[in-house]
Amino acid sequence: MNGNKERYLVYSNAYRLNADGQEPDKGSIDNDTTFSDEINADDKKKSFIRSFFNDNLFRNIALLTGAGSSVLCGGKIRDGLWEACKKTIALIGGHFSEKFKEYSATKDIEAFLSYAIQYDAINKEDGLPETIKKLKAEIRKACTLQLSGCTHEEILKKMTARKASLPRTEIFTTNYDTLFEQAAKKSGIIVIDGFSFSQPRTFSGRFFDLDIVDRECARVKAEENYVPNVIHLHKLHGSLDWVMEDDFVVQRDPKEGEDPLIIYPSKEKYAESYDQPYFEMMARFQSLLRKKDCLLMVAGYGFADKHINSAIIEAVRQNPSFHLLIVDYGEEVEVENGQKNRVINLDFYRKVFTDIRSNVTIVQGTFDSFVNDMPLNKTYRVDNSREIVNRTGDER
Repeated sequence: MNGNKERYLVYSNAYRLNADGQEPDKGSIDNDTTFSDEINADDKKKSFIRSFFNDNLFRNIALLTGAGSSVLCGGKIRDGLWEACKKTIALIGGHFSEKFKEYSATKDIEAFLSYAIQYDAINKEDGLPETIKKLKAEIRKACTLQLSGCTHEEILKKMTARKASLPRTEIFTTNYDTLFEQAAKKSGIIVIDGFSFSQPRTFSGRFFDLDIVDRECARVKAEENYVPNVIHLHKLHGSLDWVMEDDFVVQRDPKEGEDPLIIYPSKEKYAESYDQPYFEMMARFQSLLRKKDCLLMVAGYGFADKHINSAIIEAVRQNPSFHLLIVDYGEEVEVENGQKNRVINLDFYRKVFTDIRSNVTIVQGTFDSFVNDMPLNKTYRVDNSREIVNRTGDER
């Protein structure tokens, strides 16, 4: 960090907010976004987030998320996953004890598993393949989560509260868990996930091109027949309820001894991401980022996947109507009176993007806090009877 000036809660070309509540450079930034000095830094940050969504209209909106979005439901980020599997990790590490010391210091389970797989392929030591298989089973178990709280439901409701004739909002996640599916079921959101509507549910990329309309609904324009509360879900690294059956990807719970279709946290994932169905998901992600008036929200994703990062960087540099909104958990620093606060890790993003351009906005926060601060467009809130209600309750 380079002194107090770098301790930001909000960083963008248009507005900057320090951890102490000051708004530096506001005289030199060509924008009138400022907030009263009478409110604290956290409230200014919340006001900025609400203003960002209320003042900017994006035709295409998507969310990219990772392990950070599952923490509230017991999900593990990198260090937590290492701790959950540490006994089996130690058994594997015993096959290459010197190298294991390096991985133990960083708790980088991705690098560790990659090395273990490569070591096994070369050395073929007794017991190692079985132990690696056991580690993968423990990773799956750690990612098997039940929905708790309302954060996932809230983000679905807020993302779908828009005019139905606009492109459907989309979620891209690297998580294997089914938290978004559980939240959709609980809140009445329809998910288009690339699987057929018949049983058994079978994957084909063409199902993303289908939509849902109400043919009984009398409208002046056909486009107004689109059913509200529909979202697209893309699971970039697979899912715990995907299996391969007779050369088809089918959505169901795996049987005893059957492995789900997921990309494990290892260096192999870059090559595996070019296999189906992962390739279809990644192609859809890249296609979205090239569209006009596109907003990509990134929350709970740590920029650890090179192939995903490359697509985002290309969009930032090449798409003039693309905007990237990053929610950064940040780093802990000491502020006034010895108190500690989390601020944006600007040095990290300068390394990721080389330079932070004008179409990148970063706010400090968690997935949960961001969802809470994100405004609900009440104009297009849909009640249980499917009527669109505006802020005064009048039908539209």
